[in-house]
Amino acid sequence: MTDGFFITGSVEQMFAPGELSDYVQPKPGWRAGSGWTFFINKRHSFPIYFEGGYSFISGTNPLVRTFDIYPLVLYGGYTYSPIPFLDLCVELGAGGYLASVEHYETALALAEGNLTTTKGGGLFVGLKLGCGTSLFERSLEIHLYGTVECIMERDGPVPLPGLNLTCRFYPMKIYSEISGK
Repeated sequence: MTDGFFITGSVEQMFAPGELSDYVQPKPGWRAGSGWTFFINKRHSFPIYFEGGYSFISGTNPLVRTFDIYPLVLYGGYTYSPIPFLDLCVELGAGGYLASVEHYETALALAEGNLTTTKGGGLFVGLKLGCGTSLFERSLEIHLYGTVECIMERDGPVPLPGLNLTCRFYPMKIYSEISGK
């Protein structure tokens, strides 16, 4: 009955889109969450989960120092397993984010050392396409996703493509397997 509950964790590396690559350098980030998988069986599953995390982008332009993103997103997806130990996945999510940007507003502010911190937030949407494997009767899943996450700013969406390595495990399913219940 509770076999569908899972805990997930991942590491993520974003890539700067072409127009931003001269100004920023994304660093590895992380995500963590929990949720429920409906209709879990050998071929199909439908996970729904909340995920929060942290992404850090370092500025390579002297005026922008750091850009920190804290997303909280509700994801829903579909996993298809055409053969044992191969999963194909698609997930869509939407939620919000908080951000903090450390920057100098002008070259004069840079010369004077007047660093400014701007805080804000907004809409966050994400798409994940991936493949991976499921082990121990689908009690443990390891997936590699290509991601496109977008933060919505005043000037429009800012796409943040990346790679995400996720480990998802089902503690109650593992307990059931171990205890024989």
